[in-house]
Amino acid sequence: MEAQLLLRTATSRPLVATSRLGSRAPLLCQQQRRTKLTSNRLKRALNIPPHPDFLVDPSRSQGDVVIFNPPASEPSVYHTPFKFLPKNDPRRRSNLANLFTSVYPSKSSHTGDAAALPVDSLPAVKSSTSRLVTEAEVREMREKRLSDPKRWSVTVLAREYKTTKPFVMLATGTAKMTAHKREMQAELDKVKERWGPKKIKAREDRDRRRGMMFNGEI
Repeated sequence: MEAQLLLRTATSRPLVATSRLGSRAPLLCQQQRRTKLTSNRLKRALNIPPHPDFLVDPSRSQGDVVIFNPPASEPSVYHTPFKFLPKNDPRRRSNLANLFTSVYPSKSSHTGDAAALPVDSLPAVKSSTSRLVTEAEVREMREKRLSDPKRWSVTVLAREYKTTKPFVMLATGTAKMTAHKREMQAELDKVKERWGPKKIKAREDRDRRRGMMFNGEI
């Protein structure tokens, strides 16, 4: 009888132990799981070894080694500022020419490609929004401009008559508008009085660069 009791207890103990371990296993896994919440763990995770191409081979000579490492994008004019180039450097003119040709490509280089493309794939050409203004509309435009120049500004008149701003300025630019120009200049002077020394210097530098650009100095 005693032997049977001992056998029963011996056989039941492993089951209890395994059940206890099974219940504690997920808890232990959750406790031992390590994340990159600390700076040291994140630093070790980001400590990636360098590429073999950039490692110096001791078997080779210790001279200059050429490594093909192309840039991420095509170089532009802005990578070589004109400030670091001499005035007689030919790269100034060539850089400007390349910049304008990249922004405004010539039509001859695209005529063959455009002819080969189907009509559906070609981009739609926007028609000009300006139109021919009659003489009566010009007189009406001048009357509105003289009656209330603040309400009927150049932008509003150009949008009203579907024409360009330079045409409105030519059509309405009379000697009687000098008073309005003086008022606008007075408002601009009030705004400039609130400028600080940094903004004043930046505007002066911009005007000087614009003049150098028109004179062909840069």
